[in-house]
Amino acid sequence: MKTVKTLSAGLGLACMMMLSSCSKDDVQTPQPLAGTDNRHSSLKTDGEVTLAPYFAPVEGPTTGIFQYPANWAQSLNAIPDGYNGPLSGLSSFYSVWGETGFPWGPWLKPMAYIPGYLNAYKMLTLRAKHHYDSKPFWAPGVTTTIKNLVPGKTYSITLYLATTIRNEPFNADGTCKYAKAAKIKMYPYTNDMPLTVNVDLTGNEAKWVKKTITFTPTKDNAPFYFQATEPDKDTYTFTNLFVPSNGIYELKNVAPVKL
Repeated sequence: MKTVKTLSAGLGLACMMMLSSCSKDDVQTPQPLAGTDNRHSSLKTDGEVTLAPYFAPVEGPTTGIFQYPANWAQSLNAIPDGYNGPLSGLSSFYSVWGETGFPWGPWLKPMAYIPGYLNAYKMLTLRAKHHYDSKPFWAPGVTTTIKNLVPGKTYSITLYLATTIRNEPFNADGTCKYAKAAKIKMYPYTNDMPLTVNVDLTGNEAKWVKKTITFTPTKDNAPFYFQATEPDKDTYTFTNLFVPSNGIYELKNVAPVKL
């Protein structure tokens, strides 16, 4: 019995000694690895402030010709005299420029909702017109700037494009036809060489075409342009673009490119 009590006392003393050696300063709280992103904040653990890449979404405020979402603008600074063809603005999925009070307003076929974005119903629209005379084609377009990029990292953007015709297919502008293609131009490189993507819309009349573009910038921003392509003679077209609020993200499983 005495031996058992002695053994218990010895074990208790050993436990007390072990606990006394583990002071508050020795307790290691798990920390993120230095230089990795903290998912609950815009700060990195090394103290460097980081901003998420930003690609302006296509949403609000008001539909209409020459109405644009925040951070979007017409890419034509000036239209030469006599050119009444290039037009751009914000339309709804149901009507050109959001007009519903006129016979020509509604689309012949309204655009369907995009899976995952059921609250979206506005899109940027370009109207392109082929002139009857010898004047060269003047392409309408809209522009924004993708921001907060890190040179050498790889990003992916997601776009939705479509072509529509309005309910009044023929008027003084000619015959309204579905566009055959649309053009995307980006300038993510310091040498100002464009990244050009032609999107084929043939056979996808009034249907969304999803396009994903992957790029590795060499600067912290990328001017972005959405442009219409030239329609056939005596015709005009409408080409549309939707960019979701989560339209850009960094590809984490791609190693940064050494510049």
